[in-house]
Amino acid sequence: MQKWEYLQISWHYDEQSKRVFALNGQYQKEWKNTALHELFNKYGELGWELVAFDPEEGEAFFKRPRND
Repeated sequence: MQKWEYLQISWHYDEQSKRVFALNGQYQKEWKNTALHELFNKYGELGWELVAFDPEEGEAFFKRPRND
């Protein structure tokens, strides 16, 4: 049976209206000036498939097959 691993990218806006990102709940300072599509492309190239996207809540969920 296929097993999956999941990844969550979330975001909100700080007091200067700049997007702040988290990866699986961990703040990602180096992503501060990154466009969403760039992150999505990066994880797509790593084998992650976008399975849910909610721009109003600031969340995107990805999955990929586990290799175990």
